[in-house]
Amino acid sequence: MTIGGLLSLVDKKYLEWKRISYSFHEMLTSLEGSGSGGYGSVAVIAPLQLSYDELPARLKQCILCFSIYPEDYETDADQLIRWWIGEEFVHGKSTETATESALNCLSELINRCLVEVVQQRNFDGSVYACKVNEMIRDLTIKIARDEDFCSFSDSNKHIADKNSRRLGVTSETTFWSLQGNSKIRALLLTTTHYIGFNRNVELAKVKSLRVLDLFHVKLDSISVKDLRCWITSLKRLAYLNLGHVVNLIQVPSTIGKLWGLQILILGGCKDLEKLSTSISNLPRLTILDVSNCPRLQCLPQGLSGLSNLQELSGFKIAGPAYVAGSHLRELKALTETEESTIQDEELMVLAHLEKLRVLSVNAGDCDDWDILRKLNKLSPPPFIAKLYLKHYFGETTPWWLNPKSLQQLQYLSMEDSRLKMMNNDFWGDEVIKWQVEGLCLKYCPRLEVEWQELEAVMPRIRYFEIGQCYSLVSFPCETKGVGLWYREEK
Repeated sequence: MTIGGLLSLVDKKYLEWKRISYSFHEMLTSLEGSGSGGYGSVAVIAPLQLSYDELPARLKQCILCFSIYPEDYETDADQLIRWWIGEEFVHGKSTETATESALNCLSELINRCLVEVVQQRNFDGSVYACKVNEMIRDLTIKIARDEDFCSFSDSNKHIADKNSRRLGVTSETTFWSLQGNSKIRALLLTTTHYIGFNRNVELAKVKSLRVLDLFHVKLDSISVKDLRCWITSLKRLAYLNLGHVVNLIQVPSTIGKLWGLQILILGGCKDLEKLSTSISNLPRLTILDVSNCPRLQCLPQGLSGLSNLQELSGFKIAGPAYVAGSHLRELKALTETEESTIQDEELMVLAHLEKLRVLSVNAGDCDDWDILRKLNKLSPPPFIAKLYLKHYFGETTPWWLNPKSLQQLQYLSMEDSRLKMMNNDFWGDEVIKWQVEGLCLKYCPRLEVEWQELEAVMPRIRYFEIGQCYSLVSFPCETKGVGLWYREEK
């Protein structure tokens, strides 16, 4: 299957195929002569090695990242692609962001049958989780050891030592083994949420990191303080994930000195109350996630310094008590924004963010008519491709949610709302129809919509997902529980 993946992807001339055939035969002969069997039979390892050898350089580095994960481990795709970006295995181009480039690399590895999809979104196939099989993992371990990509014991166990360049932390990881390490570039939590961090642990003396993923790490308040001091000394850091860290109340002002930081993930930090204005001093920051931080009410001012920001996740539509936040007009390079706090006088500014492609609007816990008024006055740019409307308590959809205003919308999601009906503008007319292909309706128990009407105004719809929408009429799937529908390919 792996060879099939290789053959299906490369466009080779005769002499090139002859070279590959010769290399394959030579590899088989070499392995048979050496009696190699530690990494699987000759019949299996040879085509796998050939598939690896034929990879472009960027994909070779990407596939070796799987070597740090335990056997049969389901790898979070977000962690993986952000790691690739942080170590600059992939780069953005004039026609695509670094994230898009990384996703394309992952897709190519999947198409070559080197990586397996574990979980993906039904609508567009976006990968949420993936893994490699045992034989491919064995091969990546062999190559990773040979190329000093990361460290392993004689029994192929991933370990920390003074020469480690990349480390996947498990419950068995011993940080004292890092003593004298000046090479480590990436550290990621895999099967544990505990690292026992303090100023005396050898990890605290490492200064060479580019990638630090401590998602869901469990720390007490003292350890959090020590951790903050250590992080702000990591001058080369490009990717930092502190998502769901308990007791993280504020991000220190010294974070503004991490000039190379490209990705900052703080989503799910329930205790986070404040972001320092020094965050505006991060000129290379492209991704900022502060979603699901209930105590954080607004972004700091001065975000005009984040001229490369492409994705912004977090923040609800704020009420009048929280108007002293950032200004959307400053975010000229923004391509994605989720749940952003928007001031009244700036509601029209969204229309001028021409690179914006993904918008998530969240009314949160604000049961306030002022919030509803703001939502109705929004003016999203016409190039939005994916729209998420969460916790909306109006009885009809906002006026701007119509096919004329959002002519390029491909995916629409509405969750946990009090909607009863669609606004008249939603239904378009005989000429103007939605381009939507995917629809998600969840926890909208009062919403009354007939399937025939919806299908008429969304002629391109091919997928929808429904959950607990009790008032929908004549839909071709379950509506009171969880339902999925696909349009059959002709």
